[in-house]
Amino acid sequence: MFDSEPSSSILLHQLPDDFLSGKPVETSTHFYETNDPSIKSRVQLTQHLFCLLLQGQKTVHSSTTTNRIDAQSILLMPRGSVLMTEKTTDLGTYRSILLFFSTAFLLDFSARHGYSTQGMKELNNAAIVWEKDAFITNYIQSLELLKPATISPIMQQLKLEELLCYLFQNYPETMQQFLAGVAQEQQHISLKQVVNANIDNNLTIEELAFLCNQSVSTFKRHFTEAYHTSPKKYFTEHRMRKAQQLLQLYQRPSDIYHRLGYENLSSFSAEFKKHTGRSPKQFQLELDPNSTILEPIA
Repeated sequence: MFDSEPSSSILLHQLPDDFLSGKPVETSTHFYETNDPSIKSRVQLTQHLFCLLLQGQKTVHSSTTTNRIDAQSILLMPRGSVLMTEKTTDLGTYRSILLFFSTAFLLDFSARHGYSTQGMKELNNAAIVWEKDAFITNYIQSLELLKPATISPIMQQLKLEELLCYLFQNYPETMQQFLAGVAQEQQHISLKQVVNANIDNNLTIEELAFLCNQSVSTFKRHFTEAYHTSPKKYFTEHRMRKAQQLLQLYQRPSDIYHRLGYENLSSFSAEFKKHTGRSPKQFQLELDPNSTILEPIA
């Protein structure tokens, strides 16, 4: 599955999608075996993953960390893009049990069991490694006993919840940090969906915050975390980019200022000059008829 590909035909693995034949599920369990080592395979994790390594070694490079595990360790990875290297044993074997679960499943699990991220200041979006203890060793053995039979979706969820309950009980701070990172990512996804859907509707910050079910201060904080800039600067830059596109189409400033969310022509002209150093009319006069039309910010 993780064979290295030449640079001319790099293969991207999407997990657990590649295992599921196009059937999305909230949790899934996969017993993975191979005799072929791999080096820095490109993997897009569409769900979070527990890797319970049985034989061999694994190295995972993410955007922020590098983690290495062997058969004495287990690994929890958040969804995202990673590079995976798998090394077989001296006998040429690599075996692991992979437990995938969605963000929705984790948030539902935490709500049902009373695990909260309230007050968490430190978030953890990185992979986490634990050494196997007696419980985890016996837990893995219980999964292997189920391998010969078809594990029902309910059994898969129950076994996953068993592991999550154990880790939350014994490593509460580490798991709460991971949960907080997942919850923040989900907030960013929802916020970006609202922003993208209303990018040209000229809504106020208060109105966007309302659509996100957030206070204005919370919305501004989450917006800055998601976009790395303030809402005001982001939307101003988008309007100015769109204004330049419309002006390149030789639309009159008096016809577009209201469309861009300005109450009058003078406020639009002042903002445009502040942003570009030229008035809208000057911008049009200096246009090169062969220039490429600017694309608005997505």
